Amino acid sequence: MHSEIEAQAASRYYGWQWQRFLLFTRQQTVHVSQQWMQAPDNMQNEIIERVNAALAYEKIPKVPDGVIHWRMETLLNRRTRTSYNESGYGRDQEEDQTTASS
Repeated sequence: MHSEIEAQAASRYYGWQWQRFLLFTRQQTVHVSQQWMQAPDNMQNEIIERVNAALAYEKIPKVPDGVIHWRMETLLNRRTRTSYNESGYGRDQEEDQTTASS
């Protein structure tokens, strides 16, 4: 999966279901201190189970594991990039992109 559009299509979620999925996965980032691919398998599986349990509670069908992997990798990479930029490195490039998109 390479984009949010592909991930949403694979999930078959629309509107509020997709928004809830995004929220539940974002909430799970507090449980991972490293990149998603570096997280132990048991930690990844626990997060997948928690996300699917939260979805089930709201009567939203289970999401394919590949979609969760894509989302967690995206979130954790963004968090790492943000931390990197907050340290002062690479900040100019990100600010240029933000200004250009405004």
